[in-house]
Amino acid sequence: MWPFKRKPILAGVRGMNVRAVLRVVWLLALTSSGNAAEIVAAPLNSPDEALIAIDGEFLLSDVEKFRKVISQYSKGVVLFHSNGGNAVAGIRIGELIRLKGYSTIVPEDTQCASACAIAWLGGTRRLMGANAQIGFHAAYVVRSGQATEWGAANALVGAYLNKIGLPDRAIVYITQAPPGGMTWLSLTEAQEKGIDVVPYELSKEKGQTKLVTPVKPPAPKPAQKTATIPTARITAGQIVGRWGLAAYHSEDKKPLAIDAARAGCSRQTYTIAPGPSGGIMMHLADERAPRELSIKSGVGQKIFIGPAGAAGGEFDREVVAFDSYLMILRFVDPEVSNRYGIMVFARCAS
Repeated sequence: MWPFKRKPILAGVRGMNVRAVLRVVWLLALTSSGNAAEIVAAPLNSPDEALIAIDGEFLLSDVEKFRKVISQYSKGVVLFHSNGGNAVAGIRIGELIRLKGYSTIVPEDTQCASACAIAWLGGTRRLMGANAQIGFHAAYVVRSGQATEWGAANALVGAYLNKIGLPDRAIVYITQAPPGGMTWLSLTEAQEKGIDVVPYELSKEKGQTKLVTPVKPPAPKPAQKTATIPTARITAGQIVGRWGLAAYHSEDKKPLAIDAARAGCSRQTYTIAPGPSGGIMMHLADERAPRELSIKSGVGQKIFIGPAGAAGGEFDREVVAFDSYLMILRFVDPEVSNRYGIMVFARCAS
């Protein structure tokens, strides 16, 4: 449990209401009951934005508890303090975080290990405080007092990490430590393994605690790419589902379009169904009925979605970004692109 004498543990997030942070700490102190995770929320800058804090051991029952807590907030930051717990619970909570588009943070001098670290990875923006300890190891089960690797859970972890866009080298790094060991994340290794992390430090100014310029990690290698760069591994099964839909015409409007697409999940959604021949059912521009489209690899590892034919045809859309929770498509035809804009699809919870 966080003692009251500690600094405001989430004051380092830009725009954060420090009183809300203190309220969360106070609520956790009042509601703590043994090792089960406590999940509390406090509104931040608006009624639909919250700071959600998770403290304690992850149990499967915490997934539904977390779902209920976040149901009323379209924006949020999830704070973690936990030694771990059930691996599947960590995966499910991480998936919910990614679906909501929340940021995640492990505050300074705080530990988040095992299942907790898996959930923290679900953040669309991952923050790591000074001296924060974020640890990974292979999932395991205890049988007859002996900890042994749990193959089924490790398969789920690998699928989840792939789904949120982490490269293979990151997946190996995260799952390499045996049950009795731990791989503690550093900023240098995060850069090397392709795990996007934002370090931060706190500064006192005019009586307020705020985020200052992030501590710069080692410069990334030019060959590294962000998690949302499309790859040839995109399959029809990853695209099928319900999506919130929005569009933007200029890059500065992209964040607003992403928020609008996520908000669309609670209003009107766009459903992409599987096609009869292994493709996906989507509308072409100006057509009233969907038709089966294919996922096609083009020059320079570009990915396109369109009718049968060469990749990059006039009726195709280029996959600008994709990570299973967010898909951004741009029409190849400039005239159509000018009319419709760049399309943003945000996956909706089932």
